[in-house]
Amino acid sequence: MTTYHTTEAIVLGSYDIGESDRGIIFYTRAFGKIETIAKSIRLEKSKLKGHTILFAHVDIIFIGVRDGYRLISAELLKAPNDDIIASFPNMLAFRDFLLRLLKGTEHDELLWNFLNDVFIVRKLLPRDAVHLFSLKTETLHIFGMLPEEGIRTENDIRTVLAANHML
Repeated sequence: MTTYHTTEAIVLGSYDIGESDRGIIFYTRAFGKIETIAKSIRLEKSKLKGHTILFAHVDIIFIGVRDGYRLISAELLKAPNDDIIASFPNMLAFRDFLLRLLKGTEHDELLWNFLNDVFIVRKLLPRDAVHLFSLKTETLHIFGMLPEEGIRTENDIRTVLAANHML
């Protein structure tokens, strides 16, 4: 019997497979990072195509298959807006940094809440290089790779930049 998994997710990327399939990388609330195969999504009649755009907040249903996961359904909850488009190069840089750190499926509520603030609530968008550095520092802290002194140092850097009207 097939088990259907339903969860909220953020679309972090996609890549083409063959003529009509696409691999889609999600960060999910319940499972962490997963890569799914969406069969026939690139066909003209596909209903999933518009729901799996980059940086979208979606509700997905997927199943485990022999070679990974297969995407069954995706419902768009929140599409990327002008704020994300304005900071698109920095968003891509942050996404690439995040994908290098994420390996395998592992649920992390703290990381989900942080990514929720970045991609869904959009109050932490990396508008410039300083904000991008701040997001990367916070991400490393969440992963446990940066001690508390690193956060203090990063805050000191922000204080100096703000004092010199560079922030």
